[in-house]
Amino acid sequence: MGLKALMPSVIYIAGIFSGNKDTIRQLYIELNNMIVRKSQNRKYKPEEILVILPHCLQNSDCGYKVAGDISKCKRCGRCCIGEIAKATEELGVKTEIVTGGTAARNIVNTKKPKVLLSVACERDLTSGISDISGIPVFGIINDRPNGPCIDTKVNTSLVISTLNNMLEQSKKVPQDELLH
Repeated sequence: MGLKALMPSVIYIAGIFSGNKDTIRQLYIELNNMIVRKSQNRKYKPEEILVILPHCLQNSDCGYKVAGDISKCKRCGRCCIGEIAKATEELGVKTEIVTGGTAARNIVNTKKPKVLLSVACERDLTSGISDISGIPVFGIINDRPNGPCIDTKVNTSLVISTLNNMLEQSKKVPQDELLH
């Protein structure tokens, strides 16, 4: 709770002193993830977990828009969404692709998961972690090789291993079953 209250002040102070806000946000996300791991040292049923992915992970040339419905993904391999969709489907974990923070918060309020695994940029993750109360949020920062909000990437092995660590069930997705 104190971490969430402190974050806006730290970002403001960093802005005054020309600090790198993304570096501070990365530290906040890492600290949050450490707290989630330590304080939430429990396992979850697949139906208690919600994975939220940003739509910018999708290849911008794809003709199938998957925001709002991951089942529309054809799993062609041009982006990482197919790989994550395959793994979460096998695990029985709900996965949503959202167009922004408001959509993500609405889905969390509707689905009411016990734990959240969210992929986003530093700014959106820190905002989401701060806004969601009562639900542990594990954040994974996406890579932005083409700049923000277009053809971003995420370490799918990290997403899947994080899910495997959250699950109470013995059925886990082996790393060698990934699409790569």
